[in-house]
Amino acid sequence: MVTPRTRLAAFALSLAAGLAASAPAMAQNALGDGTALERNLQKGSRGKNNPTRDIAAQIRYQNAIITGNAPGGASFRGDVGYTAADEFRGHLGSNDLFDFRRESVFSSAPSVGLRGTDALQYQFDVATGQGSPAQLRGGLALPRAGTGASGASIADFRTTSEFVSTQSVRPSILTYVAGQDGSSGVITASPLMGLRLSPMARPESEPRSMSSGIGLGPDLKVPDPAMRGGFVNPAAPPEKPDAADKGQPLGGERVDLSAPTGLVDPQGNRLPPRPEGNDQSLPAGVESGGAPAVSTPSSRMEELRELLEGNREEKASEPLVPRKPVDQLPSEADPEKAKARRAANAKRLMEMTNPEAAGIDAATIEELERSRPNAPTKLLPPTSAERTLYAEHMTAGQELLGAQRFFDAEARFMQALGAVPRDVNASIGRVHAQLGAGLFVSAAMNLRAVFSAHPPAIANRYDFTLLPSAERSGVIIAQLGERVKPEDSLMRREGGLLLAYLGYQTSERALIKKGLETMAQEINPDDRSQVAMLMLLRQLWLEKPIAGPKPATPDEPVTELPVPQPESINPSK
Repeated sequence: MVTPRTRLAAFALSLAAGLAASAPAMAQNALGDGTALERNLQKGSRGKNNPTRDIAAQIRYQNAIITGNAPGGASFRGDVGYTAADEFRGHLGSNDLFDFRRESVFSSAPSVGLRGTDALQYQFDVATGQGSPAQLRGGLALPRAGTGASGASIADFRTTSEFVSTQSVRPSILTYVAGQDGSSGVITASPLMGLRLSPMARPESEPRSMSSGIGLGPDLKVPDPAMRGGFVNPAAPPEKPDAADKGQPLGGERVDLSAPTGLVDPQGNRLPPRPEGNDQSLPAGVESGGAPAVSTPSSRMEELRELLEGNREEKASEPLVPRKPVDQLPSEADPEKAKARRAANAKRLMEMTNPEAAGIDAATIEELERSRPNAPTKLLPPTSAERTLYAEHMTAGQELLGAQRFFDAEARFMQALGAVPRDVNASIGRVHAQLGAGLFVSAAMNLRAVFSAHPPAIANRYDFTLLPSAERSGVIIAQLGERVKPEDSLMRREGGLLLAYLGYQTSERALIKKGLETMAQEINPDDRSQVAMLMLLRQLWLEKPIAGPKPATPDEPVTELPVPQPESINPSK
């Protein structure tokens, strides 16, 4: 009799038989370790065959040693007269780095997977927007006082990766605030840290250094943590000390909050970020001390600044250069006609004698003439004894310019601009460094920005030690001449400005005229700001006589800076 119990038993027996029959077939699919067919009968071999030496691999390694391709210091340093059979024989840009990469290929292996405490601290600080610790970031070398040598700073001013990675933690100054108790602060904002109020120095407190009693109680004992507030043992806060005890820090404070804040140089000295009474900054509505501006520039300078920056609202008027009817204009597709049109516009612009036609009154020109220095000046007066972060970077930048180390000088002037933003002298120093380094587009844009925001800087002339040397000036003029020679070059206006600026600084009137004529050919006659800039440069650089370069100090020998004549740039034009 067939029952459900017997049916279940029969099904279980058939399933077990099927699994037993499939076991050999499943074993055939196991790959194993690749030694299933080995049958070594040698005692102690466990049935596995001993691997034999790969002769071909040994030959390849020995050949790599001879031909200089073996890593880890195993390569032969001499020349055997032949290369590897499979070696690329062309020239690559990475050939200079091949020796270093070959010898250091295994140098990072011992440190793989190690995560030290300092590395974790650095990563945590950067990720949370606290900034990198001072012990893990700084100069590559710590110079001795008075040696005049300094280590290169770990700072990259020209890579987008460094800018993007640190932009979120760089605060932007929004405004300065002042409290009723005389304290002052600055409100900053950044994408990662948000809005913050950073306290500044308290004017009523005398500057003093950290004392040994900071962090201790009034009796120089460790304060009880329960006295710091809370529910364990609440206590009244300490009373504010009177005038007699103002010099003594409060008990329990780790840091003297009344001490002035500032930046720290690599030697550990605390320096104020900006000099006192520095009024050579570009207009921004805030004085150098941080308080709102009390006095504004003259109305004429303000109107001129708005005109040069293109912010003045002009009324509808006739164009500065008379226009022909549309059907009589030459076609831009014809290079010769376009060249003739630019030359005609440039001639009209260069022949303009009335500054008021460009929106500049005669009183403004006279005011700029009065601001012209009698002799070439330094970016930072040598008599300045005030030691600030700004003065440190400006002094180092001037010395680097004199040594023709233009990229290092540019870095110094940019750090000076970080201490005193929109400073005219630091901006001009950066322009000179970029000009000497061959960064013509950056130099022209920054120079135009300085002239537009601070028109009196147009009449300034600087000491010859702040300019490229005679040999370097000749190379710069030749390069700019090649850049402005093509009629379709995008560097004609910028190159013309730099040529004219070099001519003004070195008293070469022919070079000034050549540069301004090149600028005039690329200026839109309907653009009031461009025409006004050209008119200012003509009035201050060409219409008035200029003196030759003079030494920085009377005890230095008079050295003329020879600059190649502009005929060497393009004699035919």
